[in-house]
Amino acid sequence: MKDVLLKRHNFVSKKLIEQTILNDQLSILKNELAKQTKRHIAALKTRQLILTAAQTTQQTLQDYITHRVNLALLAVMPNPPEFSMKFVERRNQTECDLMLDDDRETDENHSGGVRDIVSFTLRCLFVAMKNTRRVLILDEPFKNLSVEYHETVAELVKTLVNEYDLQIIMTTHLSIFKEYADKSFVLKKEKTYGSSTTTAGD
Repeated sequence: MKDVLLKRHNFVSKKLIEQTILNDQLSILKNELAKQTKRHIAALKTRQLILTAAQTTQQTLQDYITHRVNLALLAVMPNPPEFSMKFVERRNQTECDLMLDDDRETDENHSGGVRDIVSFTLRCLFVAMKNTRRVLILDEPFKNLSVEYHETVAELVKTLVNEYDLQIIMTTHLSIFKEYADKSFVLKKEKTYGSSTTTAGD
């Protein structure tokens, strides 16, 4: 009888020890789960703060660029179409849509000239925002612009160069730029024995 009682006592003691160990392990797991939950909540809050900051920055940038491009358009031509931009999320990536209000009737040359001005102004803004040397190399940036706007676009270029401390090197057929450039070179084609050579002059 004593042996039976002893066996039962040992069995119960063993089970109690196992239960204590399991309780300790469960307590550790609960503590770890609580820590992980706190970290997860903190990560979510941090992510939301970063997202809010990014959205605020995007909105500020969006407003600034939109305003500057529309000012550039107004500086060159009267009553131009309105430029707008918008940051959007596509395929888990942030993209930027650029739009022109083309509802009004404009001839093809006028429309192309507007795009030239928008493209040029955006390039100036993007280069100005970089922490690198502010140099733009352009090939016929205003080739679609009507002749009536050549002088005003040259003034725009000079204004942006001074405002953003830019250096612009461009090739162009618009002779008006000779009056606004710090340095200019004229390329002339001369035919010699049926071939073509190019010379540079002031």
